[in-house]
Amino acid sequence: MSPHDERTSRLLDVPGDLRIESVEGMSSLETAVGFVFGTESPEPIRGSEDRTASELVETLAALLVPALLRQPCIIEFSGGRDSSVLLAVALMVARREGLEEPVAATKRHPGVSESREDEWQEGLVRHLGVTEWVKLDFEDELDLVGPLAQQFLSRYGVVWPPMLWSMWPFLQLAKGGALVSGEGGDEMFGPRRSTPVARLLYEREMSKSVIKRSALAIAPRPFRQAVLSRHKEQPRVPWLRPRGLAAVTDLIRKERLAEPFDWPASLFWQRSLRREAIFLRNAARLAAAADVLRVVPFLEASFLRALGRTGGRLGYASRTAVLRANFSGLLPDDVLCRSTKAVFNRSWFARHTRDFVARWDGSGVETDLVDPEVLRSEWSRERPNALSDALLQSAWLAQTDPPVRP
Repeated sequence: MSPHDERTSRLLDVPGDLRIESVEGMSSLETAVGFVFGTESPEPIRGSEDRTASELVETLAALLVPALLRQPCIIEFSGGRDSSVLLAVALMVARREGLEEPVAATKRHPGVSESREDEWQEGLVRHLGVTEWVKLDFEDELDLVGPLAQQFLSRYGVVWPPMLWSMWPFLQLAKGGALVSGEGGDEMFGPRRSTPVARLLYEREMSKSVIKRSALAIAPRPFRQAVLSRHKEQPRVPWLRPRGLAAVTDLIRKERLAEPFDWPASLFWQRSLRREAIFLRNAARLAAAADVLRVVPFLEASFLRALGRTGGRLGYASRTAVLRANFSGLLPDDVLCRSTKAVFNRSWFARHTRDFVARWDGSGVETDLVDPEVLRSEWSRERPNALSDALLQSAWLAQTDPPVRP
């Protein structure tokens, strides 16, 4: 274990009487592919008036007020663009309204070089004048089947997402207060079906690839279906047997066909995906058990409506364009347009997980969907595919003595 101060060690403790209501898991196929498919009923889209960037910031600010009124208010801060936006807006609101400033909290994995964001984090903390920044260093405590995960897996089994339990230290830090997360930023600010057309029209990007993708984006559904049927997008999950791969490929194709072209509608469609909805529910239930209000502004309906109106029907040409148009007054341009991103796969595939893989007997996976030897080979790589995380936890549960029965 890494050297921890006393407070950090306490953040890893899970009370024996902790009870979480109705934690949602995954189907056998979803466990095998490491992903959740399907949609729930999307929120209705109301209003068509234009919304300016400043009003979008104010919408975000209003969503953060309930978190700032509870203390402590913890902002999950990685140094990435999404968490930086939230930290900047939260500080703006606190200073303007005379509220106690939020605490920036960062999980760090010093032994995993590709996860390090020190330079970005420190630069932004200085720029924003952050008064309290908590840095939690972990080595292998947050492994997929490490000490913390084992406590939850033994009680609740495999849930979506498999790394749900890694938020526990932040929840302990925020106990009695609020935890603000940038979950959903990648999806809401990232490319959508209309993005190639926006790139073509707004940035005059005339590459062959953009033209082809634009044509496909605006094509009628029967044509799109025919094209996608000929060029089936397959997930990079070599451990799936043909039956499982065929089923997953079909689900991916159906999902791509279902996305609306209209950018505002696409945002709400993304929010309606089961993987988003289940994650929000499971995280909220875990937070409630820890006496914490969890706030996820980028997935709130009011924020999506405001964001949808700023971009119009086509939206923006890129993630950088979204952020520059709406948050340029809050953050330095080098933060808004950065192209690098931390990678955390090895931070949760560390000593405890490697030790389990070394003694794994091949049980705990559905062999009609999964080839255990190919899966073993994947887990032996330096950076295993994160889509295999749920399978690894399932395999660990099968080899627990006595076997865990969630």
